[in-house]
Formats: sequence, structure tokens, C-alpha cells
Amino acid sequence: MSSNSRLVTEVDNTFKSLRTRERIKRRFLGMSDAPQPPPQPATEPVFAPYTGPSLETIKSIVASQFQVKDAFLDPYGIPTILVSAEPTREKFRNVVEQLRTQNLLGAIRATGDTLTIKVFQKPQIKPSRKTINLGLFFATVVTVTVAGYFLWTGDLGDRRPFKHSSIR
Repeated sequence: MSSNSRLVTEVDNTFKSLRTRERIKRRFLGMSDAPQPPPQPATEPVFAPYTGPSLETIKSIVASQFQVKDAFLDPYGIPTILVSAEPTREKFRNVVEQLRTQNLLGAIRATGDTLTIKVFQKPQIKPSRKTINLGLFFATVVTVTVAGYFLWTGDLGDRRPFKHSSIR
């Protein structure tokens, strides 16, 4: 084999690997030569609509402790109140206590010289399923007892797991 033919083979392999790398990169980036199915429309997450007290009621609760700059419903329908940045620990605690009587929760975030208070409804707590919990408890007790019996008596079958093995 001459040195020229070896060079041609090496160059040919280089180009093949470059083409393969480019093909892989295109697939990774979602650019393929194969026909693509039409993109599905993006679905918006579904939020439960806010059905609590009016925005004015919530604004008055917050205004009893803070200097309110603005109050509005955000795009998801969550009451949002912008207040001046000031010491918040005790004031926000008082607001949360007042919101609790309305079955609401409050969250506060600082952004620059403004505090953002968002008010959410408390989630409904489902009653516990006592029969399922009791059934799972008994199933646990039974399986632990059976496993303990087998481990205690050593009645797990043959003690040499590799009967025909040459390792002794």
C-alpha cells in the first residue's frame, strides 16, 4: 500500500467522522432531515380561580399594617399587593393572623425598595382514609412477622446458593 492511498483513507475517515458529528449535533438540536410532526400548541397550566374575599378587603387588611403602593390581581388571578419596604416581621405576622380568619395565606418577597405580598387560599385538607391506613399497617405487621420468622428459623431453603459451583 502506498503512502498516498493511506493519506486518502485517513482524510476520508476524517470527513466521515465530521459528517457523523454534524448529524449528531443536528439531531441533538432538533434539526433532522426526517419530516417532523407539526408542533402541538402549548397548553397553559390550569389554576383554580380565586374565589376568596375581594381585593379591596385584602388590601384593607394589608393597609392596616403597611403603606400600600399598589394592589392588583396577577395574570393567574392571585391578589398581589405592593408595599413600601420597612421592618416587616411583626407587621407581616399581624397580617397573616388577620388573613387566617379569612381562610387565606400570605407570602412576602422583597424586590428592591418594594415588598410584594401575595395572598393565597388555604388548600382544602382531605380527611384521612382510616381503612386504607389500617390495612397498610396490618400488611406491614404481617410481612415483617413472616420475614422475621424465616430469618429466625433459617428456613430459607438451601444454605449454599451456588450448589454446583467450584468455589468452596
